[in-house]
Amino acid sequence: MNEHRPDDTSHNNDMRAKTTSSIWALTLPLMGISIPLTAITQSGIVLPLAVLGAAAISTAAVWVRGGGGGAARPSAHEIALQKQVSELEERLASLEGITNFEHRLLEAKYPNAAPGSHSSATASTPAVSQS
Repeated sequence: MNEHRPDDTSHNNDMRAKTTSSIWALTLPLMGISIPLTAITQSGIVLPLAVLGAAAISTAAVWVRGGGGGAARPSAHEIALQKQVSELEERLASLEGITNFEHRLLEAKYPNAAPGSHSSATASTPAVSQS
């Protein structure tokens, strides 16, 4: 159940790229607003540098911590779910085996019976009145 899928790293990289794109898509309008504000507030280049710094730190955080390089460990909840799925798969396989065995027994006992006609035996039995 602990298979390493080759598309995991590409999925993480894709998510990182999308997140980075979103960060910088929000940074550009903020830069557009902060540059005219420097003239009004006479704060110099502090505001645009703060915007660029925040975007750079956010981008670095996404790439350093965001995906774990595709080697993220599954959580305890995911492990429990994987165990439950494998148990259900085993139970389903057992049930299918039992069902196939019962069908073969039924066919051996009633070779002329059509599949799915289990009600034919009960249909010929007369109803008992309770008077």
